[in-house]
Amino acid sequence: MTASSDFAGRIVLITGGTSGIGLSLARALDASGAKVLICARNPAGIEAARSGLKQADGFVCDVADPAQVAAMLEAIRERYGRLDILVANVGGLSEFDFTAAPLEAAALTRELELNLVAPVLLVNQALPLLRLGSRPSLVMLGSGFGWSPSRRAPLYSAAKAGIRAFVVSLRLQLAPLGVHVMEVVPPTVDTPAVAHRSAPKISADTMAAAIVKGLRRRSREAFAGQTRAMPLMLRLAPRLLERITGKS
Repeated sequence: MTASSDFAGRIVLITGGTSGIGLSLARALDASGAKVLICARNPAGIEAARSGLKQADGFVCDVADPAQVAAMLEAIRERYGRLDILVANVGGLSEFDFTAAPLEAAALTRELELNLVAPVLLVNQALPLLRLGSRPSLVMLGSGFGWSPSRRAPLYSAAKAGIRAFVVSLRLQLAPLGVHVMEVVPPTVDTPAVAHRSAPKISADTMAAAIVKGLRRRSREAFAGQTRAMPLMLRLAPRLLERITGKS
């Protein structure tokens, strides 16, 4: 991606910014002049990510812990005074087979907390700081499975469908305040977590480029790869799409 001044001086917080889509997006926005703030649980991962960026800052934070999130946001407020872009890059896919029910309740709860509760609580805490920003944008990581679910990941699909509904409602609430809200709808992204799967995949850099494009255009959604066809298929052939994603 060529350097651009589109994001020059903008303060961007990317949660989960040390790997995958988060790291690729951090690199893309850093190259475009943004001041990128990344957070993750692993201090070594943060330092490794920062070493490849021009002007990044890092915070050790577990975004599933509201107390840690509050401390991070207060530190950002003290250092920078605002947020211009928040990228809520939170989540992880686990497979559950309910034909073997009852499953472990704690595992089911963790899946929902990570993929739905944690990002909602993050947004709730960060919005006051984001509203102080210049032309603020809120970016939430959804999934193609939030639009059409996967047989192997019923809870992940349900949680990401919840993120989609949350984003739509937020957009309606925050539009009068000038806050841009965008849902990212990735297909399967080529990361170590899905190395065992033979399904078509896109690179994290490709998804990051789509997010940057969406931010520039202040789009409602950012699609890439196979998910680009989803809105049309949901209108014209929803059952066919359900069969396709159900096997994913």
